[in-house]
Amino acid sequence: MRIPAKMSWFKSFQQDGTTRVAAAIISTANNCAQEVLATLAPRNEKEKHQLWYEILCEFLFGFLHITSRLAVSLFGQTEKTTLFLRPLGPLVAEMHVETYLGHWPADLKKRIEAEFLQNLSEAQKEYSSCRDLATEGEPFSKDAVISLLAFKVADIAGNPNDVFDLMLPRQIATTAFAKMNLRRLVEEAGKEV
Repeated sequence: MRIPAKMSWFKSFQQDGTTRVAAAIISTANNCAQEVLATLAPRNEKEKHQLWYEILCEFLFGFLHITSRLAVSLFGQTEKTTLFLRPLGPLVAEMHVETYLGHWPADLKKRIEAEFLQNLSEAQKEYSSCRDLATEGEPFSKDAVISLLAFKVADIAGNPNDVFDLMLPRQIATTAFAKMNLRRLVEEAGKEV
């Protein structure tokens, strides 16, 4: 199994603001996972793909949580926020499975989507305990979403106590988040809700 970089199937999904947000999150999370994976030395292809998928999912969980916080900050605790966020998790589940596991049997893909959503729910609880998106002067504070994401990715990579393994995903996530221009995408999606 190769690790795809492009999302050519994207055209088959409804082209609305929420779908564009989901596609940006998936594409950005994949790029982040690939960057982290490039620094690891998996023993074989199976381990490489397992690590990549687990890291990809953690970036998806982190970026979805950041998107939730952003939507609430932009739209408040409103029906608009609910209408935007409600389909986002299931859409990311379906789109990422279709992207990377599209050739698998339908029943297995549905099971993976359901498992992803269950894990997303658990991850949202963990990320919700963070007070801030990022913290100045405390790059490894578990009270910040980006730092918690870095800890979780470093744990998957195998060495959560290594400073480099903690700094790399934090830097990758921060840079990717800035390039994604998520705020603009969420604002545009909000106009369609």
